[in-house]
Amino acid sequence: MADPTAGALLTFNFNEASVLIVDENAGFMDVTTLVLSSFGFKKLHRCQSLGESHAFSQDVEADLILVDPFPRADEGLALIRDLRKRQQPADPPRVVIVVTGHTPRDLIQQARAVGADYVVAKPFSPTTLLDRILWSAAPLAERGRGGENPGAAGVQPQAVDPLREAARALLQ
Repeated sequence: MADPTAGALLTFNFNEASVLIVDENAGFMDVTTLVLSSFGFKKLHRCQSLGESHAFSQDVEADLILVDPFPRADEGLALIRDLRKRQQPADPPRVVIVVTGHTPRDLIQQARAVGADYVVAKPFSPTTLLDRILWSAAPLAERGRGGENPGAAGVQPQAVDPLREAARALLQ
């Protein structure tokens, strides 16, 4: 079977990518940090509050942002909106993934409307997170049918060998 992601160029190198993790749950942020480190990410920045992340994101342009918008969903969505407003067309793409234990349909729709690439429900497996990062980091044309989210109704995610994809990303 042919590799469905062969020839796809990721938009960032895991080894060099700057990652911002925003989560008020310190324990879950520790777990997320360990998972991302295992993928090869080295530049990990942690913010334990949405207020702290707003200040941080003014100074550092992260390539990958993982944010749990709760307990104040409006503030979390405002962070994503602000990040996307500052992003210029010539800037490298930034991946924004909402990672939360609360996934009502309206939150998912709002997150996508303000610029989140994906919403991942907690708890998640490392394989799921890696798959969502790789999908979100791929150019829009490589994301599958119509650029739709593989978790969307009627769209099946392509089979991905996470270890092969992680290795490919680390070598780019």
